[in-house]
Amino acid sequence: MSAEPVPPPPLDDPIAWPIASALLMCVCSELVASPGGEVCSCALVPGQIVPMDWCGCDDDACGMAWVRVDAIFPSDQFPVPVGIPRGCDGPYAVRFHAGVFRCLPTLDSSGQPPSAAEQTEATRIALGDQFAVLRGIKCCPALPKRLLLGQWTPVSAGDCGGGFWPVTVQAV
Repeated sequence: MSAEPVPPPPLDDPIAWPIASALLMCVCSELVASPGGEVCSCALVPGQIVPMDWCGCDDDACGMAWVRVDAIFPSDQFPVPVGIPRGCDGPYAVRFHAGVFRCLPTLDSSGQPPSAAEQTEATRIALGDQFAVLRGIKCCPALPKRLLLGQWTPVSAGDCGGGFWPVTVQAV
């Protein structure tokens, strides 16, 4: 009796996956010391849009940090995209978005807008988050040495907001 062939083990992506995982850990560890504190969700997210599912969590933690892959492309003159490299390997670049969302002040139960003090504190937390994500990117020892940092992009919807940094890295 012949044995059934054993399928090969799955092959994880060797280009973006290790960098994305390392970047996420660096960003989330930096947020612990930010004015907003530790987030309750820290995850790699797929797709083009990051849902704001974890803005408010509980009294101990608030918000969500995330990293998503925005693009992967051949690049033998980083960070310029080029045609397909010959062979199985080749120089690639990966663009990530690393960001954070938190609750924002909204109308109170009587319909009054947030106070100046509430808006000021929300701004302090948002800018602290921006800086924490930046430190997570710039100080992450596991990231490739060649990287291109884009500009911080604020994002908000309803009572949730924050933003993200685009960062392109050379992935060999």
